[in-house]
Amino acid sequence: MGAPRARAQAWGTWLLFGALWAGVAFGTHAASPWQWTCLLFALGLGSWLILVRRQPPKLPVLNYHSVSARPEWLRIGDRVSITPEAFDRQLAYLKRHGYRSLFVSEIFSLLAGQEGWPRRSRFIALTFDDGFADNWIAAFPLLKKYGMKATIFVSTSFIAEADRCRVTIEETNRADWDALDWTGYLTWPELKAMRDSGLVEVQCHGHEHTRVFAGSGLKGFVGPGKPNIWLFWNIRPEARGRWWREVDADRSLWGHPVFAQAPALAERAFRPDPKAVAHMLSWARNANEFSTPDWERHAWEEWARYKRNHTVHGEWETDETYARRVEQDLTEARRILREKLGVESSVLCWPENAFSKISEGVARQVGFAATVSNRHDTTNAARKAPDRITRVFIGSPAAGIRSASLDFLGFVLEVKVFEGWYVLYPLLAAMHQARKIALAMKGRSVCPDYCSMWR
Repeated sequence: MGAPRARAQAWGTWLLFGALWAGVAFGTHAASPWQWTCLLFALGLGSWLILVRRQPPKLPVLNYHSVSARPEWLRIGDRVSITPEAFDRQLAYLKRHGYRSLFVSEIFSLLAGQEGWPRRSRFIALTFDDGFADNWIAAFPLLKKYGMKATIFVSTSFIAEADRCRVTIEETNRADWDALDWTGYLTWPELKAMRDSGLVEVQCHGHEHTRVFAGSGLKGFVGPGKPNIWLFWNIRPEARGRWWREVDADRSLWGHPVFAQAPALAERAFRPDPKAVAHMLSWARNANEFSTPDWERHAWEEWARYKRNHTVHGEWETDETYARRVEQDLTEARRILREKLGVESSVLCWPENAFSKISEGVARQVGFAATVSNRHDTTNAARKAPDRITRVFIGSPAAGIRSASLDFLGFVLEVKVFEGWYVLYPLLAAMHQARKIALAMKGRSVCPDYCSMWR
């Protein structure tokens, strides 16, 4: 049973219990203070037993991405990044309350029962996805400050060589943090330095961390003000590590049709008709319409005109081709981690937390003992599904508005609800809903098909 289902089941059970209690209380016409005291005690005890499920113990795994004072370069930094001050406060809370941090690779042994779960022990795991530079610049110095461990899941195609490690907040006055270069991704020397500290382990997040077209329905076209970053990565892989500097100025993809997209390791790919794509790219290079505000209308008209005169055929990957593509990506990622860091990665975190039955099978075949996703149908409970580790997302703004206090409250609630304090879930659910509404009002759905969430 997954964490969301466990919470829902607990509250469903409580509602039935509450209805039964109300029926008994009012059906028996309880009148004396003693009778009401007994009934209220029964309500309180029953509610506690139903809505506080701390046995078997559950291990919270927190999903971070970026800890940055300047996350604007990332385009979605306002959703996946937290400030260094917020991360400092969260680590201080964990330290103050006696949490022992674990690497993700250590979780497998604990959940499998290979190691005893010490009584009254509190465990936590901190994970970072994507390998952003600020993991070194800000997160690592704060981990050192509190002696906390973390696992960084890197996508190897984004990691670059460098002559030296970048300056961190540990070496910089607070007033000068804005002057640091917060952009981009980690380098191999920085990953090696963090790994050698004993506080960071490096695990796999795939090689390319990209998307594929996963539907035949046309959504639009690449053009001025509407880049498609995933498509840019796929067609210009040499520019992946600097995409934020080039994607807006790049005109080579203008006119490219954009279809429904999905994470590359989670779906079979739809390959649009190459002749139709080539035609639209050629039309865009020679057309003047892209200098006008209604260029999209002209692109749709040209696509319709081409389809009237030509038969347009796209094709889908077979399951075998899809499995082979997943295998190549994961094998390449493991190979690079082995060669660059001497790491034999045993845990895979699915890019965008998305996977399929086929990709899960391939991951086991290539050598991963466990996979990590916020969508795994598990609870990280002792002796249950140790090879499928689930997490909760930690980001800002937690309740849809900028508030350090609400962000911290959201963090505490995520940890406590994960541990089994389901009695707190209504408040957390209200914060989730407020955040969802706030993002929708900004016009930023989680993953729009047209030109990706990174616009």
